[in-house]
Amino acid sequence: MDQKTTVALLELAAKSLLNNEPAAIHALDEIPRDLFVPLFNAAFLGGHKTILRAMVRVWPFRCLHIGSLNTRESYYDILEAMIDGLQILPAQNSSSCKIQQNVGSLHVCCRDLQIDRMSGHKSILQFLDLGCIENLEMDQANLSEVITLLAQVIHLNSLTLCNIPFKTYNRRKFRSFLLCLGRLDHLQELSLSFFCLTDQLHKLLSSQATHLRVLSLSNNHIFSEVYEPFQALLEKVSSTLQHLVINNCMITDSTLSAVIPALSHCTQLHVLSFAFNPITMPVLKSLLQHLTSLMKLKHVIYPVPVHCYEEWIIHDRLDRQKLAEIPYGIKYDRTWLMNSIQRHCRVPFTPVDFHFMQNGARFFVQEASTASALMDVSYKNCDEESQKIPVFVSHSAIPYTVWYKLKPEEMEQLKLTLSKRFDVSQQALDLQRLRLDPDLVGYDIDIILNRRSCMAATLQVIEKYYPE
Repeated sequence: MDQKTTVALLELAAKSLLNNEPAAIHALDEIPRDLFVPLFNAAFLGGHKTILRAMVRVWPFRCLHIGSLNTRESYYDILEAMIDGLQILPAQNSSSCKIQQNVGSLHVCCRDLQIDRMSGHKSILQFLDLGCIENLEMDQANLSEVITLLAQVIHLNSLTLCNIPFKTYNRRKFRSFLLCLGRLDHLQELSLSFFCLTDQLHKLLSSQATHLRVLSLSNNHIFSEVYEPFQALLEKVSSTLQHLVINNCMITDSTLSAVIPALSHCTQLHVLSFAFNPITMPVLKSLLQHLTSLMKLKHVIYPVPVHCYEEWIIHDRLDRQKLAEIPYGIKYDRTWLMNSIQRHCRVPFTPVDFHFMQNGARFFVQEASTASALMDVSYKNCDEESQKIPVFVSHSAIPYTVWYKLKPEEMEQLKLTLSKRFDVSQQALDLQRLRLDPDLVGYDIDIILNRRSCMAATLQVIEKYYPE
């Protein structure tokens, strides 16, 4: 009998057992080991939670891999039943988990643990073997919670921390965090985004092992201080670093010029990203020339040189733009968020092109004085959960909604075009293939509705002339 036939017979036997769950559960101590996996698969796919719970208790193999635990998955209640078989509470975060045998019993082992808002997930941690964690991501946890978890992981390869509230920092806690970080001898990937590292970079990097392959420090205004700690780190990891991300870190010409020699010695570098930093063209050229010696470097993401901001000539000309970003701003009402920021800002301003991108809120401002005032607002405003709201400001190119803003004569032509497409009897407006409408193409007007500026212009016409 070939292998396919054997597998098919085992699957048939498993399905037959499931027709009588009480008998199947009673026979678990006697059925052949070869039947356990087909029976488990059939029970899982069929949603037989009772037998799954019983099978976990007598699982005969060293490891039972159950994949990703996620509350959003349709089969989560089945996974929960399996965990109940171990008398353990279910995980509420996304994680890749294994149930492994340990001294004759099974326990939950997470290789990749992702935690959003630590306060909602504390109960599961007491049941996990934290020594198994290899990759840890924590978002919106306080520093004490981070320290507590880091003190128990011993084989961490990757650590990502994001949006750790500033109010949870103090000197003693940060010192404890550095001690925990220094003990991670196997750490190869470190990402600290929106981590409030101002004036702390030298302490952080001096505590860290020098085997990093990936380092991300984006959205930290760390280069307002001296650059020597960062330069020293680059020298230490020059033989291992493959991926460096330092976007929106307020890197200036002088800072970048100082670290160019250290960067040029990072012989393993594959990716370098330093977008949203105020760099001039001469320094950018110098950097790129020095990087040509790095044979493994494949991707460089660099900022638009600052002089380009002032060279673009458009109607209603704006000066060099400043981009304000509020991490996880999407959870706030737009009106409340802007009113709150404007109330705390010492300089009155009008936001340009407010929009949500991924989970964050973004808008542009024109004046340098406004940008400075917005930076002062960061972490001074609290939401309903008493979480301080960060506001990060960086140099930016002209926003697309301004760059592509329609001129008055183009708006008039758009109005005429839409009027021809409006069916009065049906009270309906046909927007299909609008971009290809001859009345627009003939005037060289490019209307792409998934571009925010075009959609805004179209909605403006609709609201004014077709409110019904």
